[in-house]
Amino acid sequence: MGNKLTKSKKSKKNLNVDNKISKEKDVKDKKIKVEKNVSDHELNIKEKKKTNEIDGFNQKKVEDLFENYAEDGIMDFEGIGEFFDELEVELDDVATLIFSYYCKAETMCFYTKEEFVQGFKELKVDSITKLKQRIPRMKQDLQDENKFQEIYEFTYFWSRESTDKRCIDLETAVCQLELLLKDDKKYPFATPFRTYLGEQTSYKAMNKDQWRLLLEFCLTINEDLSNYDDNGCWPVMLDEFVEWLQEKHPDRYPKPQVEDDPYLTYNPVY
Repeated sequence: MGNKLTKSKKSKKNLNVDNKISKEKDVKDKKIKVEKNVSDHELNIKEKKKTNEIDGFNQKKVEDLFENYAEDGIMDFEGIGEFFDELEVELDDVATLIFSYYCKAETMCFYTKEEFVQGFKELKVDSITKLKQRIPRMKQDLQDENKFQEIYEFTYFWSRESTDKRCIDLETAVCQLELLLKDDKKYPFATPFRTYLGEQTSYKAMNKDQWRLLLEFCLTINEDLSNYDDNGCWPVMLDEFVEWLQEKHPDRYPKPQVEDDPYLTYNPVY
């Protein structure tokens, strides 16, 4: 009986030792596997860095793509035309404006290599095919209020002939407004404002405040001008636009009746 008990204890002890060794081996194997995975991951990152490929974006591919359309390090109007031709996008399509927004391009008709690469990187694409597939989602940015505000403000600065200009010419302004403010229900004054710009002779360009406040005017003023205040802080251009509307369409936009102020009435004393 004593011998059996002793043998049983030795057997349990040996089993515990074996289990311990097995567990230690499992832990060691797992550690080796983890270290290998980490090593493979780090190696993969190093390999990607060699080609500047991060998160599916291969910078070298985009830089090579840029060279297809560029001359002397700049993509000019001709190169841009070829680029958008390959995308099957017309130059007067709003997609050209949105792509330029992602590029953070300084002026129209030119892309530097840095701007071009920036646009592809922001959109997380690195080929014509991928960018073409991304265009419908790009256009959806116009439905996002904050994103649209950013694109609208970007368009003003991008549309200048050069970065030292403080205004954009009216022909360009009309074209860009037609792209951005196409929804007559949402922006009921956009179309008549473009018509006004074409008929008036007082202005040859739009400045930043006129551009910015036009959007606010379209979004906040009632379609019948009932909440328009001619003593408000609108630019003179917009005040004159309202006068033009009231003269062109008096039935739709009647001028408010001004009551005589009895304190200002001249009453001569005899």
